[in-house]
Parts: sequence; structure tokens; C-alpha cells
Amino acid sequence: MAKLIAHQILAIGLSLYTLRPNSLEKVFTIAFLALIASTIPDLDLKLDHRKLLHSLFAVLLTSFIIFIALNAFSNPITMNPAYHVTSYVIGYLSHIVVDMFTCNGVALLYPISKKRYRIFGISYDNPIYNGVVIALGSILLYFYFTF
Repeated sequence: MAKLIAHQILAIGLSLYTLRPNSLEKVFTIAFLALIASTIPDLDLKLDHRKLLHSLFAVLLTSFIIFIALNAFSNPITMNPAYHVTSYVIGYLSHIVVDMFTCNGVALLYPISKKRYRIFGISYDNPIYNGVVIALGSILLYFYFTF
């Protein structure tokens, strides 16, 4: 559970801090898209985890689908789909990068390659690691809301 919360807080903090939305509606939309994006990679838990949904291919494909949906169903005067899809991409990529620090790594180039990439070999359920990720996301949220 802490791992899921860590992914979500980091994704929301990183998206809001990076994109600096200037209205409450944009804050909620960006936070929602980042939250969804940070959760999607773990939908493959029952399958071969950290392959298909932890790949750059999955980021591109799902981002394209989100972009098309936002273009089709949103008001172009009040919503810029490219701006909002950026929050989705930030949320998704933050999940992948956080998982690259774990022992198993991720199959970043799947389905082209099954090679797993990792930065360190930290256990995914390490409370210190998850605490650091949550703290980083919280710091980004603090700086977004105070500066």
C-alpha cells in the first residue's frame, strides 16, 4: 500500500510543480491524470509484471489514447489536451523511474527487448525507500502550493 501511495504522491507533486496550473480546475485535472497514470503500470501485477505496462511503448500508446479522448470530449477553449497529457506522461514516467530503482527493474523497451533496466537494487517494499519517495512528492507539493 505504501508503494502505491508513494507512486501517487510523487506523480501528483511532480506534475503540479512542473506544470504550475493556475486555476483550481486545472489543478484537479492535472492531479487526476497524474494519479491515474501513476497507477496504470501496476495493472499488470497478475501478468508478467514490469514488462508491457512498464515500457516506453505503453507510455506512448496510452498517452496517445488520452490525447485523442481529451481532444474529442473537451472544450478546446478551456482545456489544452497537450498540456494535460503532459501531466499524464509525467505521472506514468515517474512510476517507471521509481521502479527502476528496485531489484527487478523494468523492461523499458518491451516488446522490442525483454532486458530489464535498473538503477539500484532496492526492495520494492523497503519502507525507507518508499518514505523517501513520499517525502520527495510531498516537498514538491509544498513548493507548488507555497511559491
